[in-house]
Amino acid sequence: MPFLLVGFLPWTTTLPALARLGARRDESQSFQPLRLLLIWAAFVFVFFSVSRSKLPSYILPMFPALALLAAAWLERVDASRLSRHLLLPVVGCVAMIAVAPFAGRFATHDTPAEILRPMALLMAVGAALFVAAAALAWRALRRGRKNAATLIVAAGSLLAATLGMSGHDSHGRLKSSEEAVAALAPELGPSDPVFSVEMYDQTLPYYLRRDVTLVAWSGELAFGQSRDPQRWIPTLGQFEARWRALSGGAAMMPRAVYLGLQQAGLPMRVVYEDPRRVVVVRS
Repeated sequence: MPFLLVGFLPWTTTLPALARLGARRDESQSFQPLRLLLIWAAFVFVFFSVSRSKLPSYILPMFPALALLAAAWLERVDASRLSRHLLLPVVGCVAMIAVAPFAGRFATHDTPAEILRPMALLMAVGAALFVAAAALAWRALRRGRKNAATLIVAAGSLLAATLGMSGHDSHGRLKSSEEAVAALAPELGPSDPVFSVEMYDQTLPYYLRRDVTLVAWSGELAFGQSRDPQRWIPTLGQFEARWRALSGGAAMMPRAVYLGLQQAGLPMRVVYEDPRRVVVVRS
């Protein structure tokens, strides 16, 4: 639900009206396109909400249906009612602008302040841009220019979201294994195994272009591990024994795990590290 509410901004407050519009039956025609759009959106949302293995992006297929419903609703709504629906996104943007200078207070070990501050700055700039667009839209609505106001809001939200996403780039790189693999690849032989210890970064196998053996981590892969237990290592102790028997190999792990294995005297050499993880090779 939170991803739907945030993802449909600045039209989030119209969702109940869109549901009512889609549920309304038009007796003049046998085919009910708006009802079909509502069923489309509702099915995607419910199906992936009850799924045990889900990612935020799974609900993306419902947004085209919601956009078409919103277009039909915008045709029917009057200017004064539309202006009220801009209040929530404007309040949210003002709150974002107010919080941005204090972004460093939300820093964690995995997400340091030097990553958060530039991201917060660009998100605040995007929020300010949307507030300006909303002000122009309100002015157009007072003059009865609903189409112009809708276009201004759409353009403002697009530019604001683009700025916000560009600010997220530094945080996105922190979550990606691309730089880690660039440092690791020259250290690996063709047959050297690679392990992911007490974590699973889904981008690691993609950039590495080879299989990765999970260690002491199940999560969404528990079903496959139960059917093929030879493909993973259930405990850290078993990993240590296997690592010591290797002549070459690599592993990615959280810093806390690395420090524990270092104290245990595991033979390894660091080739890459960032606030989220450490990548080592067998030494």
